[in-house]
Amino acid sequence: MKIKLSDHFTYNRLLRFTLPSVVMMVVASIYSVVDGLFVSNLVGDLALSAVNIIFPVTMIIGAFGFMLGTGGSAIVARTLGEGRKELAQEYFSMLIYTVLVVGGILSVVSVVLTEPIARLAGASDLLIDDCVAYGRIMLAGSVVFMLQVLFQSFFVVAERPQLGLFFSVAAGVTNMGLDYVFIALMDLGYDVEAYGVLFRQLFHQKTGAYLVTPRFPSAFEMLSLIHEAGGTAVLAHPEIYDSLEVLEELIEEGLDGVEVWHPRNSPATRQHLLERAKEHRLLTTGGSDFHGRFRGEAVPLGTCTTPEQSLRQLLDRVER
Repeated sequence: MKIKLSDHFTYNRLLRFTLPSVVMMVVASIYSVVDGLFVSNLVGDLALSAVNIIFPVTMIIGAFGFMLGTGGSAIVARTLGEGRKELAQEYFSMLIYTVLVVGGILSVVSVVLTEPIARLAGASDLLIDDCVAYGRIMLAGSVVFMLQVLFQSFFVVAERPQLGLFFSVAAGVTNMGLDYVFIALMDLGYDVEAYGVLFRQLFHQKTGAYLVTPRFPSAFEMLSLIHEAGGTAVLAHPEIYDSLEVLEELIEEGLDGVEVWHPRNSPATRQHLLERAKEHRLLTTGGSDFHGRFRGEAVPLGTCTTPEQSLRQLLDRVER
């Protein structure tokens, strides 16, 4: 049975009416906890410190939404109870416009001044970049957050607190899911399909819709250009493009090094490349070849690295 604000409230009825709002506030408070868990476990302690510094700032700005929603909903409810429906609607519209204007101004000002605000909140030089990156995204959404908390109060006035709970839970589940997508999956290198499909449609080597057909210089031309510019020429992931045979020819032309440690170089290929590098005194390098969101498989940063000895040899070559 639906409970109305005009009903006589017993303790049981009051509990039933307010319970959705209580649960809604608990769910909303869990948002930041979940964010913290993902950030601390998947990004690092410095990023978590940055979030903890800037998050209270976003809550201070969001408090304007709480203030207008709590006070405004009480005024609207009282006006409705007095039978002045049109005036109540005018109050409601005024509150919405106020949030849009005030929230918009606060969002713009806080985004522009994110760095000094973060400094004032206690951000050090070590944390300031993360504070600014996280803060600008959060503060830019201040209007939406303020509207959310405003409408949650008015769901109670409309005698539909369950609807506010539904949207709060839906937002929480979405927040948790997107935390995993944007922090975990994108860090692993899974592609965002909308970008990935468009990228492949435009730039795929065989099926892409090139506006201009590119001319790729040969490996030998590039080797010559690199040496003319005073650079060090290294052949990247030779196994992927079936260029192991070309490797021998490039060695004869003066190739300086070869990428041994790559996610798609097999153990046998790595061993072969190491042997060839030792025989011809080539530099050996490695890397994750991380392409972020435009890849279809997981290749985390740091999957492959260049050993310290190889790095020293590379630096010695550059310093000559």
